[in-house]
Amino acid sequence: MSEGARTTRPPEHLLWLTDAYAVAEPCWDKLVFTFESSGADMPPGYDIGYEKGPFTEGDAGQFPVETLGTAFLYVTFSPAASVKEGPGGRPLQTYPGNLRLTLRDMHHTEIVRKIIDGDGTVMWLIGLDDKRPFTVAAANNPPRVSVYIAR
Repeated sequence: MSEGARTTRPPEHLLWLTDAYAVAEPCWDKLVFTFESSGADMPPGYDIGYEKGPFTEGDAGQFPVETLGTAFLYVTFSPAASVKEGPGGRPLQTYPGNLRLTLRDMHHTEIVRKIIDGDGTVMWLIGLDDKRPFTVAAANNPPRVSVYIAR
């Protein structure tokens, strides 16, 4: 674990976000992002690192993003989306969860908030009480990325 950014190359196939949750474990806060793949059973590429606010969203960055904490991990998954084409070409939401994850008994995580999807990306903001070491693990079956914030 360290405070340095983590990055992996994106796979060839698009993935759709299907679930996200947070859980406090004895040694860390664990945040899990689960996906459905359109091709190989591979997790998305990611770019996760500390950034300074303020944060905005929307095409012109006109909407401020609610933050809690003093240090912020900005998470970008690609190629990824949370909406896909459904029957009759209608948009189908693949992520039915909340924009803000429910946090119970977390050690240092104060907010985990989804940002409006970008062009081929799904983004989240993780607010912490202070800058903390973290690590990332990716797995398949189903494709997922887990972020661990050190206690």
